[in-house]
Parts: sequence; structure tokens; C-alpha cells
Amino acid sequence: MEIISKIEDLQQLLIDKACPIAIREDMIAGIAANAMALQLTKNIVDVIDWKNVATDPVRMQFLPLASELEEDHPNLALDSLSEKKDEVVAGVIHRYPNKVLFLLNKVCPAYCSFCTRSYLVGPSTQRVQKDKIKMPFKRRVKGLLEYLKCHPNINDVLISGGDLVLAKLPLLEDLLTELGQLTTIKSIRLGTRGLFFLPQYFFKDHPFHQLLAQQYLWLKKRGIEFSIQSHFNHANELNSLSQMAANELTSLGIKIRNQTVLLRGVNADLPSLQALIAALVAANIIPYYIYQMDMVPHAEHFRTSLQETITLSKQLEGCFTGFHTPKFVVDLPNGGGKTNIYAFEKYEKETGTYHYKSAVKANGPFKYYDPLRISRMET
Repeated sequence: MEIISKIEDLQQLLIDKACPIAIREDMIAGIAANAMALQLTKNIVDVIDWKNVATDPVRMQFLPLASELEEDHPNLALDSLSEKKDEVVAGVIHRYPNKVLFLLNKVCPAYCSFCTRSYLVGPSTQRVQKDKIKMPFKRRVKGLLEYLKCHPNINDVLISGGDLVLAKLPLLEDLLTELGQLTTIKSIRLGTRGLFFLPQYFFKDHPFHQLLAQQYLWLKKRGIEFSIQSHFNHANELNSLSQMAANELTSLGIKIRNQTVLLRGVNADLPSLQALIAALVAANIIPYYIYQMDMVPHAEHFRTSLQETITLSKQLEGCFTGFHTPKFVVDLPNGGGKTNIYAFEKYEKETGTYHYKSAVKANGPFKYYDPLRISRMET
């Protein structure tokens, strides 16, 4: 597995790709200011347009330039969605009535600069001291299973991280087998960006693919839907390898639903979203959600205003059939959960503040704030 995680290796890559020295210096400074560690896979490197690297939408997600960065909003938080507050046992987040999130690990093949779990995922950086998963994996699985047995209303488990493509396969197999034996569970979803990061893991000859195929057939017999939550943000990410990986899964019968984060400069325009959705549909991936970007530190330059997002959602209506049109949502800060972007009850223009009610929590209102650049432009 070819991974770039050292600055000296990146510097050599930039020289090999003939990147101008000004961009190289800008990028190294940007990485030092990033909340996430440097880590790239070969497929990411191959997808980036190095001749136009300053504006490349894939580069922007993993290799920030210092000149792109903006001042953090004063109301953002490292754990922007307050996952730690909803952690009922180690690694188990219970926010919605009938489903839980299980955090499998804290490592990924590559690290996105806008990561929602920048408080946890990856090694510590100059900017962020990461939380540690202290409890051993088997004890965390035991805690999950005990919690599910005590809460039979929970029928949906999302397994995420980190990224599960880096999980030890025997441990992942044991987890899926244990979950599949619970009669209350009706859906198991695997959240991964591995279809882009490491598409070869999903090819038929890879042990990871073989585990997914085996578990899918067994869980289907148990009456449990086994599906993948993918994460593609730009059409360029669906290169031939990623398309092949998706086809390998869908040929088995495994559904893939995609979640996209709306990112300024990457996909926050109608042509980019149209191209992405068309590429997803061509790869038999369901366009599921488009997320308003979370208020995470050191990634403010990616955030759009909520009005920009609403305008895009209106423009996208009618471009595709209904079941190929993703839903635009905002995951409310402080643990309010996902809601339709249109559902705000009040907007304070002078502060760029949107007030929402939560469908899962009574205490509120839950506030989402436009980037500082928007309020400063209006004043």
C-alpha cells in the first residue's frame, strides 16, 4: 500500500510533479496549520491534476494551501456535533431513537482537511491534540452488544471511524457476526471513503471484498440489510478504479448510498454537483445526502453560507429523477442531529445565525452560523 505521510516524501512528489516553488511552500505551510495529519493514497495522487494543482478540487480536500485558510468562527467547536456528549458506552454514539453509531477505529488511509471527527481521527498535529480510544476493541464491542440488548428499539447500526478498510479483518468479521445474531437488528451500514482511497480493497481477489461478500449473503438470510455509506465529493474521484470497486459491490447486491459534503471551491456550484451525481448514478451509487459542512476548526475556507446551499438545492431540482436527487441537510451543532436545510425557524442577518429545532433533542434552539466572510461582506 503506497501512502504518503511524511513531509519529505510530499516535497519530493511536488518536485516530481513540477509544482511551482511558491505553491510548494504555500502547501507545506498549509499542512502545518491543518487539524488533520498528512496522509495520501496512490489513488488520490493519481486523481489530482498536478498541472492545475492550485485549483484542483481533489487537492484542496487533502493538501490545503496556507493562502486558502480563513479565521475560525468563534462559535465552532472541535467536536462540532457533540458526539462525546451522546457517547453512551465507549465508542457508541446514541443520538437517534432507533439507531446507533459505532466508532470502529480512529485511522484512515487518507485524512480530509474538513474531517468532522478531527477531535478523534488520525494522529495529533501541531494544531490539535486528538482524543485517544483507550478501551480495547473487544471490550468496546462487548459494550455495544450489551447496550443493544438493553435497548431492543435500536434496529440500525452504522459502523464508521476512522475508516473500516483499515480494520483487522478477523475483528470486523467477529463484530458483524455478533450484530447479525441479534434479532432486533434490521440494518447494518458501513461508512467508508475507501472506495476512493483504496478501491483495490473492493476487488474480488482482495480479502476485504471476500469478507463483505460473505457477510452480505449471511446477513441477507438473517433478514438484515447490509449496505455501504460511501463518500465522494467530486466527479473526478470516481475514476476507473473507484467505478470498478463500486461495480464489484453492487454486482453482489450490496447497496451503496453516497454522502457528499458541500465544499466551497470543490463542489459548491451547479455544474460540479450535476457531474458528481451523474458519475454516481453511472456507478450504481445512490446519491443520498449533501451535507452543509460542519463547523469544524481550521477548515473555515470550505464552508458556504446556508443561503448559497439553499440556492444550489433549488437549482438542482428537476435535473435528475427524484430518486437520484440527494437531500440537502445540515447536521446541527451541539448534537441536534440532521435536519432539512430549509427547516430553520429564524435567521439573524446581522450575525448570520440560523435557528433550528431538533427532532431528537428538546433543548434548543440549535444554531448554525454562516462563515465570517459572509457577515463581513454584508456589513
